Amino acid sequence: MPKTMYGRAHLYESGGFSFSPGPEEETAKVAKEIEELILDATTEKLPIDGWGFLDSHSERELRGVSSKLERVVRHAEDICAQKFGVHDGMRTQEEQKKLMASGASRTMKSKHLIGRAVDLVPIINDKFRWEWEPIYIIADAVRTAAMREKVKIVWGGAWHTTLTDREEPPEDLLNEYGALRRSQGRKPFFDGAHFEVSDT
Repeated sequence: MPKTMYGRAHLYESGGFSFSPGPEEETAKVAKEIEELILDATTEKLPIDGWGFLDSHSERELRGVSSKLERVVRHAEDICAQKFGVHDGMRTQEEQKKLMASGASRTMKSKHLIGRAVDLVPIINDKFRWEWEPIYIIADAVRTAAMREKVKIVWGGAWHTTLTDREEPPEDLLNEYGALRRSQGRKPFFDGAHFEVSDT
């Protein structure tokens, strides 16, 4: 069964495309039209590459992650138009200490240590790329997947709220969080690839 394509279409000069979430009926129609245009533009009728493929690295990182969070990740993989991988899943104390020392993390109480967090990073040109536009697409796919799986998720782009309790676009939630922290005289800590199971 083909993956579900959904949301606003983004066309790239390289010839690729991705989607932000939106009404599934409208998106399915747009996706089909784009696929036909791309296929018609080639001399051979070649299939469009899939996305969200969880490779061997991602599968290793999912070992030890809670079953309900793993379900969310795999569901998001099925519906996300942006290819991504699991950069980090379960972490050891030593790995967390190194991340603290480098400034990539700010706590030794990370939920990565207990299998309740994952870092989902866009894959672009076969490499992990921390770029905000594709990260927003992943965040929306995770939100949709988590709501369907009935799992509450907190996103590292907007620590002040629960992603699955909000309807606004991820970029709006990120800006809201940044404004809140600055109003408190504090620097925001954006970690857009991070998703964790909420304690509430």
